[in-house]
Amino acid sequence: MLSGALDTAMFPLSATFFIPTNDFPPNLYMDPFILAYHIVPQRLTFSDLCLLKPFSRLPTLLPTKSILVTNTSVLNFTLNDSVLSEPDFYLTSTISVHGVYNFLDYSVYGENYTPFLA
Repeated sequence: MLSGALDTAMFPLSATFFIPTNDFPPNLYMDPFILAYHIVPQRLTFSDLCLLKPFSRLPTLLPTKSILVTNTSVLNFTLNDSVLSEPDFYLTSTISVHGVYNFLDYSVYGENYTPFLA
């Protein structure tokens, strides 16, 4: 269903993926851009994320849309008000995968793009 939504040749050399861990709601409309919004074109471990200040923004593969860091508490780290439920779920030298409790919603939090500078 998402095959045409994101060209994998455009993936960055390093990336952070935020993967929803909660079940799909039965009435969820699958937005073709939602996958691109869950990918940050830079590898960020949980330790890296914890160094961010609240209200920092992370760029995504969805142009002009960013993820808002809403809480940086180690025990309740949230992005777009969704709890980071499984930090550092999978790590390689170029990829970080973190579980988030819910889908991240760019229609609510994605505006006011300001690039994150590491």
